[in-house]
Amino acid sequence: MLTLHREGLAVFYASPVEGVPSSSMLVFYNPDAALNRDLTVAFLAAAGREGMEVLDALAGSGVRGIRIGLESGLEPELHFSEVRKTSCSVIEENLAINGLEGTVHCRRCQAVMAEMNFDYVDLDPFGDAVPYLDSALMSVRHNGLLGVTTTDLSVLSGKHPRTARRRYLASVGRGHCPHELGLRVFLGYVVRMAARLDIAVRPLLAVHHMHYYRAFFRVRKRRSEADSVLRFLGYVGDYGPLWKPPLQDPEVISSVRVMPWFPRGRELGRLLEALRRENFEGRCFEVRRLASELGTSPPPISKLLDALRERGFRAERSPFGPDAFRTDAPEEEVLGAFREVAGGGL
Repeated sequence: MLTLHREGLAVFYASPVEGVPSSSMLVFYNPDAALNRDLTVAFLAAAGREGMEVLDALAGSGVRGIRIGLESGLEPELHFSEVRKTSCSVIEENLAINGLEGTVHCRRCQAVMAEMNFDYVDLDPFGDAVPYLDSALMSVRHNGLLGVTTTDLSVLSGKHPRTARRRYLASVGRGHCPHELGLRVFLGYVVRMAARLDIAVRPLLAVHHMHYYRAFFRVRKRRSEADSVLRFLGYVGDYGPLWKPPLQDPEVISSVRVMPWFPRGRELGRLLEALRRENFEGRCFEVRRLASELGTSPPPISKLLDALRERGFRAERSPFGPDAFRTDAPEEEVLGAFREVAGGGL
């Protein structure tokens, strides 16, 4: 039995959501990922181009691709890949309900990506994105775009270092802002896997939200650029190789706009504003972790940020934790400012 859902400007059929969505659903749909899809539409509206060919590679109900078609303003040529025949039929029906045209490929997305090229490929798997990555990188046209979601957060953020070494060829630990570092490790992995194929990818927008990381990349198919982009990889403590520059492309993050019909628009707007404020070179720290390391009480984060600014450094709250902040101050200056204001409690 299917249910009629609404999200953004889209109306579509999918399985009813009862409890936690699972891959066993007849036609998969996860309403908790609405912000992920809001962000995808907003990103493509800012960075895409009119008439671009789009592949919703693991389509489920097709809601992501349908929302791109309805809401991005790009009038894209839509493609969907899905292995379940029931889902394929439902996607075709959902396209018709929304007055859209599109091509539904009822087979594995790897096969579709091996045979066709697209201006934008979207990977939003139920779990790990690694098995699909090479196919997607090869399928995206030169100067095209790639969007990837991963839910492998426990591995990337340091809870399972052996698995991280095996799966992502990277070292992870339990440092400050583990999800910020985990996201950077994931970006670094995508950059390295692309370079193996003589492809250069540059992150344009990357976020951590709830149970997933979401990242968008510019794809350039030039060997010389693949060589040069590797210089942006490095290590932070136990973590690496990882992407070291700011997570957001300044032009893109300043152009992304929340649209009034977004179901999670208010939350997305707050997230984007936080990402804009902290988008500079620096490190992420957590107040309580610093307090634990120094054996003292955690001071109010506002006082610590003020102390760092008075020393001439940039310092902003970070969305990567309730007491996380980013600063371009060296670690010894951070510790000095912390000792200066510590003891007042929260």
